[in-house]
Amino acid sequence: MSEVKATLEVFRIIRDSDFAISVNYLVDKTGFDKRRIQRQAKTLTESGLISRIGDNPIGGYVYKVIPSSGG
Repeated sequence: MSEVKATLEVFRIIRDSDFAISVNYLVDKTGFDKRRIQRQAKTLTESGLISRIGDNPIGGYVYKVIPSSGG
C-alpha cells in the first residue's frame, strides 16, 4: 500500500472515532507495523489534521482529530 493510501487510512480511522485512538489500536485495525503507524501519525500531525493528546503506557501515543475552526 502506498504511503498516501496508508496515511488516508490512518486518518479515516482517527476521524471516524468519537474517542482518542492509540498507536496500538491503529496497528490492530490496519495491520501496519508500529513504525509505519507512527510515521503516518507524524505526517498527519505536521499537517495539522490530528493532534497527539497524550501517551497511554499500554497503547502508545494517543491521537485525536483537531476540530475545524471554520463555520
